[in-house]
Amino acid sequence: MGKHNGFNFMPRQTNHYGRLDRGYWFPGNDKYLLIGFYSGHDSFNKTSNICFQAHLTAQSGRPLNTCSIQLSNTPNSEAYASKKPVIENIMKKLGGFEVSCINKYGLERRWNRYYSTNNYLQCIEEFVSKDKPVIDYIIEQANNPHLGFLEEVQTKQKISSIISRRVL
Repeated sequence: MGKHNGFNFMPRQTNHYGRLDRGYWFPGNDKYLLIGFYSGHDSFNKTSNICFQAHLTAQSGRPLNTCSIQLSNTPNSEAYASKKPVIENIMKKLGGFEVSCINKYGLERRWNRYYSTNNYLQCIEEFVSKDKPVIDYIIEQANNPHLGFLEEVQTKQKISSIISRRVL
């Protein structure tokens, strides 16, 4: 797959609302969980541009444990125009994305591609084995300074910080 051989993910980066202190190691809450595998975030939405999402409750007519790839790029957010062709290429190559959020001006800003099973372990396995390599290739080819691969050192530091918070 080229120069990117690592497998990094980013846990929650801040302790807003004391969520790290309460054991929320990843972005989300009691209703959903996000796992980011790439750098780049939607500065308006305050989430990763590309992430794996597990819905922990039934939402929007979908059953419990529904999983998806979520893409987010809000118009007028930081580096929106630079990221737009990369996000569009991911949607084109993987297919099956549906709009999940529109801004107040009627512009699309978030898309989900749902997995067919409600078993989150099977979903993450499918993401890692089938979808992530496609996304990795697109990211590598785009060579976009605003949307890329996570740095191993940074992810390890965040994970170490979380481990040190844990009460054993």
